[in-house]
Amino acid sequence: MAYVVEAYFDTPFPDNNSMGIILMVVSAVITGTFWYNREKADPSSARKWKLALLLTIATVAIQLGIVALLVSALEQVQQLTREFNGGDRPIIIGAVVGIILLEFLLLRAGIWWGVRNGIKSQARIIGKA
Repeated sequence: MAYVVEAYFDTPFPDNNSMGIILMVVSAVITGTFWYNREKADPSSARKWKLALLLTIATVAIQLGIVALLVSALEQVQQLTREFNGGDRPIIIGAVVGIILLEFLLLRAGIWWGVRNGIKSQARIIGKA
């Protein structure tokens, strides 16, 4: 999708790691707005947390699949994993857990923003009527 936007609008698309987080949050906002528009009510907080958890699990599964493909396909990555020593393991695990927690919280915030957007949009429609 990024390549289509870049080609159509003739603008360079940022090529950095933050784009993955931005796209994830935008998807959560769209999901929250769609959810509100479908139900015409603010979902309970517990339902929002459950959805954020499901989206986080799906996101992490996709990311792990991509990492597994890269590790199996690229010789440089395989060499890097052979040089990996056990002393670095707690740091790597802590970083991965921190990233997963950040993704979970950002997805939850995106859902909240999307629901708020749906509520404001509905209020504008009612105000015009």
